[in-house]
Amino acid sequence: MKPHYTYHTAQGNAVLNKGDDFPLVKIGKFKTEAEAIAACKTHYTKACKALENFGKPVPSILFL
Repeated sequence: MKPHYTYHTAQGNAVLNKGDDFPLVKIGKFKTEAEAIAACKTHYTKACKALENFGKPVPSILFL
């Protein structure tokens, strides 16, 4: 099964939800939601690169 990442960016708070079995990952607090989304995209890019290096599947992504 392919992993799924859900990024929540409400009110400038950037949080990653990897699923029910994992704790939330706080990415940071930003002035605007656009900055939070940019930070999440950067985080996702780095996470994908790391997963590819270890031969693991790249997760699908959803922004809320």
